[in-house]
Amino acid sequence: MLSYLLVYILFILTSVIEVLTKKKVLLLFLFCFVYLMLLAGLRGDSGIDTKNYLEFFGDATSKNASSYNLDYGFVYFSAIIKVIYDNPVFYFIVIATLAIGLKMYVVWKLSPLPIITSAILFGTYFLPLETNQIRQGIALGFTLLAVLYRVRNKKVYFFASILIGSCFHISAVLFTVIWFLKRKIPSAFLLGIVLFSFFFVFISTEFLITNIVGFGLFWNEFMYAKLINYASKMEPVGFSPIQLWYILSTLFFFYFRKFVKSEIFDFLLNIFVLGIALNFFLNSFSYMLRITYYFLAVEGLLLGIALYHSRHFLNRLTILIVVFLLIFFKNYSYYFENIDVYK
Repeated sequence: MLSYLLVYILFILTSVIEVLTKKKVLLLFLFCFVYLMLLAGLRGDSGIDTKNYLEFFGDATSKNASSYNLDYGFVYFSAIIKVIYDNPVFYFIVIATLAIGLKMYVVWKLSPLPIITSAILFGTYFLPLETNQIRQGIALGFTLLAVLYRVRNKKVYFFASILIGSCFHISAVLFTVIWFLKRKIPSAFLLGIVLFSFFFVFISTEFLITNIVGFGLFWNEFMYAKLINYASKMEPVGFSPIQLWYILSTLFFFYFRKFVKSEIFDFLLNIFVLGIALNFFLNSFSYMLRITYYFLAVEGLLLGIALYHSRHFLNRLTILIVVFLLIFFKNYSYYFENIDVYK
């Protein structure tokens, strides 16, 4: 528990420095990266899915590897690591370096306050993705890289990033849609999408989604097996504080939109709103909520840009305190719900 608490403290202290100076501090940023990488890589068997990945790594170069029903890109990647050095710690460190390194590279390039952005990104997704759902953690790194290439209008690199990411977790292919979102959409229209989709939090879409999943013509064998398995475990999430957080975040970003006046900010806001809409719509399909992470992960970039354009230090500091309090309670709850695997 102490090591995860130190991540929280580290991000608080370094983020306050960014709020004070409104400058990128590369040394502090690299220190945060190394700490996160080592924490994920040296976690031992802590984590809900960690033992499953350790068992798979033992079979990574054998014929049994295919029996784990994992994405082929991840299977081959793991086999290469095992051939280089057959050591579980080395395995997790390489994975953490790739997944966290990709994310922080994009953050450094796109955010004027990269430590604050990293604090939001990893404070929200660090425990479940970097130490549990590690395949999607890697895929998320590549989809964020695709965001960077879309901003730079590099079409080949954009689609290549998503293709590679989907080799680690097939759900990343859905992120292709953001190629068409780089345009300014009126705030009223985006807000309407958020409010309309919010009704699905209270209305079950189980029948509709089950029938879509069951229509196997759209899916290959691997995807079909995954979706059928997830559909069999459907249970509504219902209303939760995180949904209220999404709505308030959207209103906050809409407010800052008139001060920021940035094409990148508009693009990221479009992605974020789509993620919220998908999250609300998939409320009855809790296992599929994870596909919305690709879209919602840009929240940290939006916050970094918004805070950078806030003129008053006290405003920036107040917002930062509120955000860190919410992140603390989120991770506190997550940790103690899974206390048996985070000892």
